[in-house]
Amino acid sequence: MSRSRGLQVRNAPSPSLIFAYLAIGLLSFLFFGAWTAFSWGEWGGFYASPRNLAWVHLAVLLWLNLIIFGVLFQFVPVVLHVRLASEKLAWAQLAFYLPGAIGMTTSFWIGRLDWPLHSYATILWIGFFLFIWNMLVTYRKVEVWTLTARCIYAALLYLLATIMLGLFLSIHLAYPMGNVSHLTLLKIHAHFGIVGWLLMIVMGLSQRLLPMFLLSHNYSTKPGEAAFYLINVGLPVWLFLVYLDASIVVQSIAALLVVAGVLSYLFQTVLIFRNRQKVRSDAFRQKSVRRMEFQLWFAAAALIALVAAGLFGTGITIFQTSLSGEVLNRLILIYGAIVFLGFFSLLTQAILYKIIPYLVWLKKFSRVTGRIRAPRIDALVPRKSAIGQLALYTGGAIVAIVALGLEIGALSKAASILLLVSSAWLPVNFLIVWKRAVPLEHR
Repeated sequence: MSRSRGLQVRNAPSPSLIFAYLAIGLLSFLFFGAWTAFSWGEWGGFYASPRNLAWVHLAVLLWLNLIIFGVLFQFVPVVLHVRLASEKLAWAQLAFYLPGAIGMTTSFWIGRLDWPLHSYATILWIGFFLFIWNMLVTYRKVEVWTLTARCIYAALLYLLATIMLGLFLSIHLAYPMGNVSHLTLLKIHAHFGIVGWLLMIVMGLSQRLLPMFLLSHNYSTKPGEAAFYLINVGLPVWLFLVYLDASIVVQSIAALLVVAGVLSYLFQTVLIFRNRQKVRSDAFRQKSVRRMEFQLWFAAAALIALVAAGLFGTGITIFQTSLSGEVLNRLILIYGAIVFLGFFSLLTQAILYKIIPYLVWLKKFSRVTGRIRAPRIDALVPRKSAIGQLALYTGGAIVAIVALGLEIGALSKAASILLLVSSAWLPVNFLIVWKRAVPLEHR
């Protein structure tokens, strides 16, 4: 059984480090929206074309990863009760990571798949390695290996495998080596990153944050444990079989272990949502219904997208040999859009509406608590504006997925506009959060 506890921040690093990563990530999301609006006419085509690879790497490297880095620098020390090994190393990481990620994405976009791509991939690899090293040294001080701690640690190892293979692929693209096709290696690289790194991080963070946000208690954690072991057995075995070009039946059996792990994780989140505290009492012990916050409704919608992505991924694995090249390519595009637009990006935005107000409150009021009247954390969020932004993004993501599936240019243009407006709206809402964080008597 599990019961959520409040977070202690004495081990947290400098807020400036956290805000630097989050701010750059939000600006990258805005650029991501602008890029989709600029290039809507090029949506579709071959899923592994340089332009599509540029789009995916922009979304992952400069939007999702920077947000994850910033959150982990705050989350790991606070939740695992350790200090970050080195803040200086975290700043040095950013100095390598940013030019490497920008240069690599640009190289894909302009089609320079020779020395510019190799060079920027190497610089990016250094930035990644500094992060992994910083985290692994931090983990040497961890005393209690909770499920959250194990998920994040496993994610770090998958990230190491992802970047090692990614660096090799940047060279292999121009100078093929060995008998394994580039697309096979790309598939392995992508799923190490998507399932091993990104999804495992989501699993680790949600096991701790969701119960705290929902005030959930008295629920079994066995499905989460099962998800951890199923994915960490199934994923390496499946990708090894992909590398060996094993029969589709054998690959599908291994892939179903991963699917079972994802379903087990989803069942764990259902238990957390079902066991949330639904009744609140005021100072006079009068009880009322506690409504679930809007952030968590959109987080639940993102988890539904994960179900859809799992169904698409399973279908592609099982029926890939019986599908025409055109249909298979279109299904892969839809799968990728659901994963990045529907699941990871929507979930990241929803949770940021919980995390950033909390960090802003800590930054401005943690040292003066008791001496001034500080606003409540939830009062910092512009609720209606935030719901509007998330709803607009969700609509844009759905239209984009449909546009990729049906190859309708008008839908692509409409989706690009919705994504652009929502990506510009998101940082505006967080500026409002910062502006609202003033003592009550000064308002």
